[in-house]
Amino acid sequence: MTVGAGMGMMLVETLGAKAELGVVGGAAIIIGVTQFIAALSLRHDALAADRAGFPDSDRINGVD
Repeated sequence: MTVGAGMGMMLVETLGAKAELGVVGGAAIIIGVTQFIAALSLRHDALAADRAGFPDSDRINGVD
């Protein structure tokens, strides 16, 4: 996505600062939403592992 935003910046550089800010802001919003969805899915997977009773689900990186 960041590569796409960089390419978009090159395409709108002649349109002015508002167009560039729009491209960067739109990319930031899309990246933020995808990271939020990823965080929720990781949290869901961690809770599912905890409920399943995996023996190492309460350990972090093998540290007791």
